[in-house]
Amino acid sequence: MFPYVISESHPDYKRPWLEQTFGVVKEEDIDTFFLNEICTFILDRIDINSLECENDVESFFDNYYDEYYMGNPPWDAQIFKNGEWENVTLLYETIWEHIQLIKSQDQETIEEQDDHFEVVTLDWEITDNELEIKAQMEEYIKSELDEEDLEIMDTMNETEKIIYILHKCMFNISSDKYKQNRELFHNFFNLFVKLIEKDISITTEELAKNHNEDDSLKLKYLTTIYSDWIKYKHIFTNS
Repeated sequence: MFPYVISESHPDYKRPWLEQTFGVVKEEDIDTFFLNEICTFILDRIDINSLECENDVESFFDNYYDEYYMGNPPWDAQIFKNGEWENVTLLYETIWEHIQLIKSQDQETIEEQDDHFEVVTLDWEITDNELEIKAQMEEYIKSELDEEDLEIMDTMNETEKIIYILHKCMFNISSDKYKQNRELFHNFFNLFVKLIEKDISITTEELAKNHNEDDSLKLKYLTTIYSDWIKYKHIFTNS
């Protein structure tokens, strides 16, 4: 097993931040693991259909800091081997080929799901305690976000707002501010998971009734976000 660290830059005019993920990887999984990670990083930020050749992958990184600059590479990975940290190098051609594989697999999955949706009816009623958590978080938001942030959030749906809040307020888990609000953040994470599960269930049900491209893309987006935030929830729980 080899320790690794992946760094992802999140440029922003007022609050740029660097997300670092630490872990270990088996030697036989090294190539595919980091290839999956960098492709996920790219596809979380750009439409897969806009990548028409390997030059588009290169352009993605070249233009990453068009709006806001940071002194870090957009994406960087290092692995600890032979007693020292080594950079993980991935060719644009290899990344492009893997993205094409992902695109092909996604299309196959959508076609398979078209006839195999399982609709589950769940109780999505928000409890009084959850309403109180939401109210507490709204109060926290007002104290932390400036007017520009609030204006941006006015154009978002509930899921997008939660993601925006988490990005803005919660990732510096070593900060005193996080420690002071730790219980609120954890409770809010649980509420977020419940709400996005609701969105996934509703979207799946709509696809089962009437398959369309918009709902397919929405379901893919929701499941990707859900997977990411389950991982982050684990980080918070163990922080």
